[in-house]
Amino acid sequence: MNTTLYRFKKVFEKGNINELKDYYVKDNNDIQEHLESTGEEADLNELETILDDYVKESIKNKWYNNVQERGKKDGQHSVAVHKALKHIPRQLACDTSFWQWLSLVKFRRYTIFRWCDIKNQIKLTSKADSHRDLELIEQDSNIPSSFLNRLIGGSSMKHTTSLHSISRLFWSSEYLYSETDGYSLAEDAYSPQDLAQALLQRRYTQHYIIARTFATKLKREKNSLPKDLKKPIQSAARKLSLAFATINSDYLDKKDIEDLINFN
Repeated sequence: MNTTLYRFKKVFEKGNINELKDYYVKDNNDIQEHLESTGEEADLNELETILDDYVKESIKNKWYNNVQERGKKDGQHSVAVHKALKHIPRQLACDTSFWQWLSLVKFRRYTIFRWCDIKNQIKLTSKADSHRDLELIEQDSNIPSSFLNRLIGGSSMKHTTSLHSISRLFWSSEYLYSETDGYSLAEDAYSPQDLAQALLQRRYTQHYIIARTFATKLKREKNSLPKDLKKPIQSAARKLSLAFATINSDYLDKKDIEDLINFN
């Protein structure tokens, strides 16, 4: 069964976050008056099940203490989000108010259990009345900016592709999926997590050939690199940024781009 996709009538920003808190005083029964239909639908059933299971497993296994496990799950969730939403128009995929509906309404529990700090997660999991899962927003007047970015994202492409809790998952698969390899590169991008971060925070990776070439070369050379891949990935990403400051990537083929990527 398809679900109507909504967006907020007003985009939430850090300056009007208090309005967001007002919407969640007790529950979200009145939230509908602040939404409008996008005119699009999607089958979200499988995605809902996957993200609900993550919340349950997160509580049971205390994954909020395990960065590697959360990263591995991000890869799986990226695939599920993209499969559910790959048909939406590009204009909607770039609409912050749509992603805010997903993170603040449709998949708010997932966003909280994936991104809020450990203290608040423990507080939430210990509550008998567990449907009050936005208690930290209702009571905490100083939401950490790092968590706020995950909740509401922002107007820049960096916020959309690498910070917002749901849209980051969509865009990594959007850039890394191919008919040949399917979603294998998208899943690998979160193991290590640094690859997805290095790729999706940079403007040049909006060119899907660059993103796929970077991820493919890292996968091929991973065994010859240090166990901690963070520095090699960041170094290669910076070098590529410098190269594209003077080179127009539109005139490069896959081999040219691969030659510019150096993890050493």
